[in-house]
Amino acid sequence: MMRWLILLPAVYAAALAQTTCGQLLAVKNFSPDWLALVVVAWMLAGTRRFDFLVAGAIGLFADCIAPGRPGAGAATFLSAGYGIGLLRRFIPRNNMLCQAVLAGMVAALVALAASAAAWLDGLAPLAAQAWLRQAGGVGLYTMLAGLPIWMALGWLREPIVRRAAMAQL
Repeated sequence: MMRWLILLPAVYAAALAQTTCGQLLAVKNFSPDWLALVVVAWMLAGTRRFDFLVAGAIGLFADCIAPGRPGAGAATFLSAGYGIGLLRRFIPRNNMLCQAVLAGMVAALVALAASAAAWLDGLAPLAAQAWLRQAGGVGLYTMLAGLPIWMALGWLREPIVRRAAMAQL
């Protein structure tokens, strides 16, 4: 229940950071994908079977605030959420490096899907090398920008993890 109360403010704050602070935080033409961080945090914190549908809804919201046609972000977030849901039991939940790398990969997939969607709409040329460079830059920047967030989430979760470890002794 607590996750649902945090979800809407987190999505709003991420969308606000992505739209208003995107140009301020941009390095060259790379800026972090804050909504990808929210999706990865949602998927890793969840245990339910259909959590990926929320990831798809966040992707649809991301499509609505971005220029272009909606669909690519929703499909990418939905697919990434489904994949994370399948791999969730194998991913260490308290390892911020794994979380940051996973968020970077999701952000890179979203950037790659956005480039492909722009090409399909006829708004961008077919340039695979430029697409990969853009996706890699966004993924790397998202990974690095997300490290403090993952660290803070780990600190918030630390008493719960410590209690669970004490109960096992």
